[in-house]
Amino acid sequence: MADSTSSPTTPANEASIPALNLTFAFWLLRLFMGMRLIMSALEKMGYFVGKGTATISEALKLEQWFGRSGLGTKVEVDGKEAFLNMGFGDGKMWPIAKAMLDYSLLPAWMIKPFMIGLPYAMLVSGLLILLGLFNRLGWFLAGMIWFSLAFGQMLLPDEGTVQQLGLYVFVCALALTMINHNRIRLTKF
Repeated sequence: MADSTSSPTTPANEASIPALNLTFAFWLLRLFMGMRLIMSALEKMGYFVGKGTATISEALKLEQWFGRSGLGTKVEVDGKEAFLNMGFGDGKMWPIAKAMLDYSLLPAWMIKPFMIGLPYAMLVSGLLILLGLFNRLGWFLAGMIWFSLAFGQMLLPDEGTVQQLGLYVFVCALALTMINHNRIRLTKF
């Protein structure tokens, strides 16, 4: 007599395979997005500059972003106020800030705080995603970071970069829909 809980064509242990596949898929999303955010943050902080590479502790110092005076060196670019030391080390963030000042409608008082906070927000959300801490918050923060970067590129306009960033937003949205398959995590939320 056959067991009523399993069908004759499907073994009982195969019923858990789709759930396991989704768990592995979510792990891949976590690894990719967590590492992508952390590496982007460290790169924006000047950690991967070359021979003049900063240490992690140097890269995380907020003083490097503000300059010795606390505000940086003020200059005027096409009638808009800007700051020369927008980036760490090699000034990686300065060309981005200059493009935003030159080609978008956003004022400097909005661009500078965003540029200062961006690498730290990327680092925090990347660590949250990678470690499985506050999962929904980490993925939502990552999605908002990518969306804000895409919005800035829409103002320039840079269609190729907007499409790439849109895919990152999609990955974050997909991860939020798959959050129940995140089985190895430090917190449930």
